[in-house]
Amino acid sequence: MMDEPKGEKREVRAQLNRLAANLKATLAAARRSPQLRRLQNELEEGLHEVQARLKEALDEVATSPPLQRVRQEAQELAERARAGELEGQMRRELVQLLERMNRALEETRQSWEAVPEQDTKGEDQGSG
Repeated sequence: MMDEPKGEKREVRAQLNRLAANLKATLAAARRSPQLRRLQNELEEGLHEVQARLKEALDEVATSPPLQRVRQEAQELAERARAGELEGQMRRELVQLLERMNRALEETRQSWEAVPEQDTKGEDQGSG
């Protein structure tokens, strides 16, 4: 049983590494297309906004007494859960979620890579 959590941790790390590689490959494929480059810029801006909102939320949690109590209770629950089956179940579900995300990203990247590169010079010129 001692090996099972370590194996699950390695599997979670492996899926996160796979996700990072898929994100990198997908963004590289996106850079090859003007339309997808615009989408990449929108995604980057959106991710920056999400990061800012998360930071605001974390700052709020750090300063709000009611939220600090909730945080403390969550930490206590997490500590109790680590000793039980809950952690293993959560890890398995996380791995499944990461696998689905990776499959979706791989399919998206493959469809983008299947589209031939467009001549960007001809885009701005009209038909006549």
